[in-house]
Amino acid sequence: MVATQEVARRSGPPEATLRYYERIGLIAPVPRDESSGHRRYDPDTVRTIEAPACLRTAGMGIDALPAYIRSKAIAERAAWDHAAAVGADLAVSRSPGSSGAGSRSGPTGSRPQKPPGRTSR
Repeated sequence: MVATQEVARRSGPPEATLRYYERIGLIAPVPRDESSGHRRYDPDTVRTIEAPACLRTAGMGIDALPAYIRSKAIAERAAWDHAAAVGADLAVSRSPGSSGAGSRSGPTGSRPQKPPGRTSR
C-alpha cells in the first residue's frame, strides 16, 4: 500500500487531483490507514491512476477519462477470461485419454484455426 504523497510523486497528478479522481468515481474509494487516516493506494489503483495522468498530458479531456477507465477494465476482464478458457482447454487436451495427452504442440500437421469472421490480409 502506497501513501498519497508517494502516488503523486510517482504518477504525476497532485494530491488534490488524486482526491478528485476518487470523488468523481474515476478510481474506487481508497482505503485509509486505521491509525493515521491517510489514504493507502494498492498497486492496481496506482496503475489505474498512471493511465489518466499520461492521457491528460497527451491532451485527453477529464470528461473522457471515465469511459477510458471502464473500457480498459472491460478489456482486461476479457483478456483474463480468455486466458482462463485457454488454460481450461489445455488442461482437457492434456488429460489422460484425450487425443492430445502428453503433447505440448498438438497433433502433427495441425494448424491453428482462424477465428470466425476473420479474413487474411
